[in-house]
Amino acid sequence: MTAATIERSFFDVVIGEPLSLAKDQPHQILLSTGSIALMSSFASSGNILHPLAGFCIAVGVEWAYLRGLASDARAQTRWGGVLNWSAFLIVVLWGVLWVAQQLGAVVEASGGWWLAAAHVVPVAWLSLCSAQCHRAAMRAERAEIKRAADQQADAEKAERAYQAELQKRRYDQQLELEAEWKRTQLAFDAERQRAELKMQRADARTKMRRDAHPERTNAEPQNCPKCGVFIESRSAWLAARRWQRCAACKES
Repeated sequence: MTAATIERSFFDVVIGEPLSLAKDQPHQILLSTGSIALMSSFASSGNILHPLAGFCIAVGVEWAYLRGLASDARAQTRWGGVLNWSAFLIVVLWGVLWVAQQLGAVVEASGGWWLAAAHVVPVAWLSLCSAQCHRAAMRAERAEIKRAADQQADAEKAERAYQAELQKRRYDQQLELEAEWKRTQLAFDAERQRAELKMQRADARTKMRRDAHPERTNAEPQNCPKCGVFIESRSAWLAARRWQRCAACKES
């Protein structure tokens, strides 16, 4: 919401809003015709005002009433109700006085101060009510705009805080992933080192066994399986193992 919401074009004020009201309340336009006729007749009575000026005043009173309805529909204020009731009472007052003059119940020349006040005070009072109603409506709209702006500012602030928190969580997660990767890498390196050390130890033990018996590759003694005589030649011993007797056993 922006400040443009309180700026309406001349067409909207003069044509748009009255037509909108006529669409919602068409009977009010017809009733306003009679009200304008009564008020304009009274306003121009006694040659106090030109008939055209009286008609303009009557239209202004009725328009103020209709504008009060429109303004009160946009932003309800206590001045909207005061304006509507004031316009209603002016129609009643001026209409009754005009009909009374036509019927002879009121003599215009002997009306005195109270009749003069009836011509002037309602117009001035309705102008004040209309101005106050418009002022209250504008104040209400500005308050609504400010409230919407504050809500938007709060929403933007909350969004910035959320994004900052989200960024912090992502950074913490990245650090945690890097730390986990380093721990895994260290564990892998330690396991590899243990395996290499184990292999080195196994190779060292094998080498030690080979160094202790350099002439033998088999753990069994090179004795004849039958007579038990030591056979010095490895090939002869392998042959004795195969035939289960040595050369001396064959000759005997």
